[in-house]
Amino acid sequence: MSLNPRHRAMLEIVRSHGLGTLDAFEAALDFGSRNSVVKVCRRVIAAGYLRSYTLYHRKPYYRLGARACGAFGLDHRLTLPLGGQALAGRFAVLNFCLQTSTRRTLLTEAAELPLLSKAHAYYRDDSGVIGTVKIDYGASPAHILEVCSARVAALAEHQAIRRLLAAKQFEVAVLTATGEKAERLTRHFSLEALPYPVRFGVLPELLHLLSRVVKC
Repeated sequence: MSLNPRHRAMLEIVRSHGLGTLDAFEAALDFGSRNSVVKVCRRVIAAGYLRSYTLYHRKPYYRLGARACGAFGLDHRLTLPLGGQALAGRFAVLNFCLQTSTRRTLLTEAAELPLLSKAHAYYRDDSGVIGTVKIDYGASPAHILEVCSARVAALAEHQAIRRLLAAKQFEVAVLTATGEKAERLTRHFSLEALPYPVRFGVLPELLHLLSRVVKC
């Protein structure tokens, strides 16, 4: 199979986010129809460039295949299924970056800001705002606020981040599973005079994945 630009774009989504889904491929790439996405995925899987696993129920997600890892010099562990917390977290970030009204680019190799920790997800949106993502795995609003503020405080030790904060060009995105929890988080965060903007995203699919993870 010869990879065309669309195939390579699919593989890049999976490489950068750690997984891909039919919804993400359809939202990010010009397939025209869901049926076209499914057909292309089947061909790429058959050629060994992608592997399919179950996200929840019968909904699939995709990891790189052995042929892709070999061709691009990547670790073959990237072909393995994701564990519960990693799966929920990477899926949430993928959805937030590619399937909302604002398109965001995941900063996997932050050459401009090498100080960003690889332990967390960071993105840049179309307006140039940089943000970090906190996934709500079921913890209390107070704990989530504490984690977000500690993360920003650690980053603010660097002058580049302080400049972004002063210009309102750095934000925190908190992704949760329900509108009710988002409202609770909004109320709790609003009680503090935070030095960073916060946006809250609701991802109902997390409900299907949260049973696999512990509170964090």
